[in-house]
Amino acid sequence: MARLGYERYSAHGSDWGTSITMSMGQHAPEWLVEIHLSPPIAAPDPDTFHDLTAREQGAIDALKHTEEWESGYSAEQSTKLQTLGYALVDSPAGQCAWIVEKFRKWMESMATPRMYSVATNYSTT
Repeated sequence: MARLGYERYSAHGSDWGTSITMSMGQHAPEWLVEIHLSPPIAAPDPDTFHDLTAREQGAIDALKHTEEWESGYSAEQSTKLQTLGYALVDSPAGQCAWIVEKFRKWMESMATPRMYSVATNYSTT
């Protein structure tokens, strides 16, 4: 960023970008004004779990649910990457199902008709 002429800047990172953004903060703190991570890298401290608000307990419960029921894609991608890659490249229906399932879960607040629109748009391209 300094080579581009920026003296101070902010950075945001998600997914793998959290690690990159953290590294930027560690290696250039004099230039980096702030960082924003999604999701945060710091895990909650289990020693503080005895005194959680209802909202905090709900966040912990959601995190546990996601770890148990929604992280299979990550295990699949990290252990059977070639199998998954060939399957998605060779099957438009499989790829559509994969993408729509991710949209459905990651954007639960979106209305169902929107999901049909995603599937329709994908299947007609």
